[in-house]
Amino acid sequence: ELKQQAAIAALEYAKKHSVIGIGTGSTVECFIDQLATIKSKIDMVVSSSERSTKWASSKATCPS
Repeated sequence: ELKQQAAIAALEYAKKHSVIGIGTGSTVECFIDQLATIKSKIDMVVSSSERSTKWASSKATCPS
């Protein structure tokens, strides 16, 4: 799916010790799903909405 490919491609922009800001929407949900693959690389994820925060928390992709 195109959204999944976009989410995977976006991961390439994350640098070591990044703080990742996420919005809301179906593509963002794909991105959140992919964040687990770089969890050790990022320092923090911040969300612009409660929906994305809940989605990320349910996926356990947000580093503590």
